[in-house]
Amino acid sequence: MRAMPAPVRALQIVYSMNRAGVETWLMDVLRHSDRAGLRMDFMTDTTEPGDFDDEIRRLGGRVIPCTRAARPLQHAREFRRILRDGGGYDIVHSHVAHSGFELAIAATCGVPVRIAHSHNDIQQFFPPDRLRRLFLKVTNPWVRRFATHGLAASAAAAAAMFGNNWKSDRRWQVLFCGRDLSAFAPPAEPRRLDFCRQFGLPDDARVVGHVGRLAEQKNHALLLDIAEQVLSRRQDVHFVLVGDGPLRDRVLGEIERRGMAGRVHWIGVRDNVADLMLHLFDLFLFPSLFEGLGLVLVEAQAAGLPCIISSVIPQEVDVVEELMTRLSLEEPAERWADCVLSQLDGEPPVPREDAYRQMQNSPFTVEQSCRQLLELYHDALRDVAESAGHSVAAGGAMSSPSLSRSGEATGDGHPAEPNSGGRFRSAADE
Repeated sequence: MRAMPAPVRALQIVYSMNRAGVETWLMDVLRHSDRAGLRMDFMTDTTEPGDFDDEIRRLGGRVIPCTRAARPLQHAREFRRILRDGGGYDIVHSHVAHSGFELAIAATCGVPVRIAHSHNDIQQFFPPDRLRRLFLKVTNPWVRRFATHGLAASAAAAAAMFGNNWKSDRRWQVLFCGRDLSAFAPPAEPRRLDFCRQFGLPDDARVVGHVGRLAEQKNHALLLDIAEQVLSRRQDVHFVLVGDGPLRDRVLGEIERRGMAGRVHWIGVRDNVADLMLHLFDLFLFPSLFEGLGLVLVEAQAAGLPCIISSVIPQEVDVVEELMTRLSLEEPAERWADCVLSQLDGEPPVPREDAYRQMQNSPFTVEQSCRQLLELYHDALRDVAESAGHSVAAGGAMSSPSLSRSGEATGDGHPAEPNSGGRFRSAADE
């Protein structure tokens, strides 16, 4: 009987496995993957339990805590131990800002495929902490040296991590993160009153929704300015904020200070965002300072919600264009409030059934992104094997070689220098 091929083993590097855009996408990939063909573990920088940890274990994966990269020597020692004790990972796939550091360690441990994944347009924002800025300044160039491949959520996210000339290097490409959109199908029966009563809203409330971490990026400062303007003009409008994060106390304190607590409702992290979008929200407001894509907008469009968003958000996310209204962050809150009220007063620009159908036919389904990711994994491993085979034929057998950023093995067990050639060499190196 012919033996089944061993599954591809991938280690995903994340901060934690809590409910956020990247983590939700990875869970969708895990749920939709054939575990006979792909095994995924997750390395986090926290020992705190994550929202998805139990499900990951049920699906055959592991959640492996590692000391934060803020303590780089201890982090490197623990990461090497994880790679050594993990039984041999084919792929290290890093989703963190310090991917260069992670991939350098993976290269010295001989991991054949090393992927840096850019999920944000980080050119718009850099951490205020001086030591962290210095750490990223030193390690970011290592992505180009030690990554065999790079993925990005959008062209802006690609330029942020790989440089403005990223298209000239065959290692880098855009891969849209898809979602399982089945939960966003138009419901047979509306349950709006149930949700209004659950959260203490009047039955006739018009609801402006926001889903996102309570963090600087999501721009709750402008969101609350907009809410203040809207609420001063209309008595039936309420705002519902979904999510949690480091600015929780500041945001909730500002809601109280402005006397909006009865009409701006923070409901924390929720696992039923689809229900909220389908049954409660009338409009989605998303004034982010920057985004790699804005994956939650894929969900909002699938639910047929009109979306008012900041113009800095990559345009690749606009699928149902009739639903999308873009405003500059330079516009005053009054202008944003005008748009909110105009949308609430108007008819839905697209029937929900049509919006859902367009999103199901878009590149943003989990089926498409899962298939593309698995194809990338298999193609990368094949290219590495072919490159190593060529090296063996030319120079004899090698024992457990490390691999260069081009995927080509080096005989001394150390990564090759950046311009050493190979399958994934940049066109700029030609």
